[in-house]
Amino acid sequence: MKNIVNIGDEIEILYTGKLKDGTIFDSTKDIGSFKFTVGSPDIIKGMSDAVIGMKLQDKRTVNIPFINAYGDYNPELLIKIPRDKVPQDIKVGNVLTDSGQEGRHWWVREVTDEAAILDGNHPLSGQDLIFEIEIVSIV
Repeated sequence: MKNIVNIGDEIEILYTGKLKDGTIFDSTKDIGSFKFTVGSPDIIKGMSDAVIGMKLQDKRTVNIPFINAYGDYNPELLIKIPRDKVPQDIKVGNVLTDSGQEGRHWWVREVTDEAAILDGNHPLSGQDLIFEIEIVSIV
């Protein structure tokens, strides 16, 4: 087992993610540790950068600016679709995935009798994030 986290290591962490106002948006508290490969494109850059150099059992609180998290909010990814072009049982909060090459997720923001407003931005786009992190294992 390794002692210090480096790029390419597979690690497990416990974390709590918060917004600036203290709102918790995600936590491993009830689900156990989260495993990922440091430097992988599947994890936000700010998280990968934050764990590099940490040791087993280290704890750290990091502030991750939106640019190193889910990026800036893009208003061009807010679209209005005629009501007859979306599922009849659609509700605010549902997530639709388009069948295009990217398979973009669209969050349903509003539903009226005439249209549905869909948002292709990640729900945390444009927001700085705070993570409390603990290293559980380094492989």
